[in-house]
Amino acid sequence: FEALGLISFSGSLGGAAASVGFAATGHGPISLAYGALTGTMTSAGVAAFFRPSGLPWIPGLRGVREVIGFGTTTSGTTLLNIAGQSAPELFLGRLQGMTATGRYGRAQGLVMMFERLILEGLYAVALPMFSQALRQGGDFAGIFLRTVGYVSLCGWCFLGALGLLADPVILLLYGEPWRPAAPLVEL
Repeated sequence: FEALGLISFSGSLGGAAASVGFAATGHGPISLAYGALTGTMTSAGVAAFFRPSGLPWIPGLRGVREVIGFGTTTSGTTLLNIAGQSAPELFLGRLQGMTATGRYGRAQGLVMMFERLILEGLYAVALPMFSQALRQGGDFAGIFLRTVGYVSLCGWCFLGALGLLADPVILLLYGEPWRPAAPLVEL
């Protein structure tokens, strides 16, 4: 977990520093792309530092069938998930125009912040923890249910507070022009 945390943190820090640095030197919006590239390269460099000594540098073909099978299923599921999340904005844009779509997108982004800030970090820790419990014959069901309970409690608290404070949070994070998105956040 320490290695995963350091890899993730260093990539985020490197990407943020590069984005700010490029923006400060006048590179404009492309600064974000340069920052993302720098973050990925930083993560890869730190991951190489933590690489197990026996792990080969060049991938082989052993197990490629299993990887392709798993990757196909996972990629298909991810594409369907993205299509399902994007469908409301597509229909809203067609039926009510870009203003309504922009407000909906801003409200949805704010509501999804819990997933981006908390759950994505939790995934990196929970998956190895669940795998270890399953491999060692531990109480997998109990660990899973306890974890889901904690995450649900935190999520409902976050969403409840966001629902009650939607207007001031929208004003703080996005400014006055986005205030009409607050009722959507409340919903």
